[in-house]
Amino acid sequence: MVIGLFRELLARSGLVETAQVESLGSEIAAQDPGGGLQLARLLVRQGLLTRFQAERLLEGRSRGFFVDEFKVLELLGAGGMALLYLVRERSTGGLRALKIVTEKFRNDRGILARLDAEFEAGRRIRHPHVVRTLAARTGEDLFGPIPYLVLEFLRGITLDELLLLQSRLPWRQACACVREAALGLQAVHDAGVIHRDIKPANLMIDAAGTTRVIDFGLALIRDTGLDAEFSLAMLFGHDCLGTADYIAPEQAAEGQHVDGRADVYSLGCTFYTLLAGMVPFPVATTRQKLAAHRDEPFPDIRQHVPQMPKEVVRLLGAMGAKDPAKRPSSMAEVARSLEKFSEQPSISFDFDRILAHRAALARKRYPHNPSGAQLTGPGSPRVGPASSTGGLPAQERGDAPPL
Repeated sequence: MVIGLFRELLARSGLVETAQVESLGSEIAAQDPGGGLQLARLLVRQGLLTRFQAERLLEGRSRGFFVDEFKVLELLGAGGMALLYLVRERSTGGLRALKIVTEKFRNDRGILARLDAEFEAGRRIRHPHVVRTLAARTGEDLFGPIPYLVLEFLRGITLDELLLLQSRLPWRQACACVREAALGLQAVHDAGVIHRDIKPANLMIDAAGTTRVIDFGLALIRDTGLDAEFSLAMLFGHDCLGTADYIAPEQAAEGQHVDGRADVYSLGCTFYTLLAGMVPFPVATTRQKLAAHRDEPFPDIRQHVPQMPKEVVRLLGAMGAKDPAKRPSSMAEVARSLEKFSEQPSISFDFDRILAHRAALARKRYPHNPSGAQLTGPGSPRVGPASSTGGLPAQERGDAPPL
């Protein structure tokens, strides 16, 4: 990209004061008139742009960097119906996460009902082991409403990302992660909410080793009507809501009428995965997975961790019981059982590399939009030719190798 076009896009974006880049841009232009990429790299190194912002500018985009009072910094994740962004609140300078419904679903009444239900579930819970849901809002742009949730930002990684780094966890560390998740989930249940999607990807850990529960997108709120449940049935076409590798047998059969013991089962499957580095029933298809959860005995963790204390082996077996009545009766019971076995060290990870890895996954989900998805509707204009890769080298672009 020629440097003049890059500077024009940068001025339109409102990301950086023009005076901040004029001297740098003039110096680079004197050496290389096509030095838009060079200027972008320099601004990223100096902290004036983030990698995500630079990439979008190099794609020819000048819009989509602001949602109401929030300045978009990075892409944190991409799901099938929403994207998660790291943002800075301009009035306070504080960091938040925004979960924004993708353009395809912004007028879908079922999706919007689920977003309302997710907010209702999240707003009820204030606990140190649950990521906070702060607000539900609807912004506006030229193309209509932008529904989004404002969430607490945690500089951490999910437990499935931790497994990519470590293959599997030492058993005392796994006990600590599951204990803290259980403490958070007890607060969730006390608030009248069943999570229904507990898995390593929905548990987050920070550098200090603290684990928190995230994502109430499939939550069941026990004291409200069934409108949100009806919306889910319309979206997915059946009552089997959850993730097949971790779902309780009764939840697979009738997800609308489960209680907290379904989350106990899913947390047990998660516990097994953290210890073994593989799911309890590593079969190929969803149908096979559901059948295994229903019919196959829960595997003995000692085949992977022979030194596991008998008390923990018994607890894990009970968490994975087919009959809910044979499981621990509450998450508080799970947490108490693990307390003396837990040891949570601090962990080390490269957060920038994690973001690059997530951006690469977003590219696979949204191959026609390298930045993940359009943030502010179909009119985010491109000016001039746009590279399909954004022009940055792989490590700057987000095409990171597996962690």
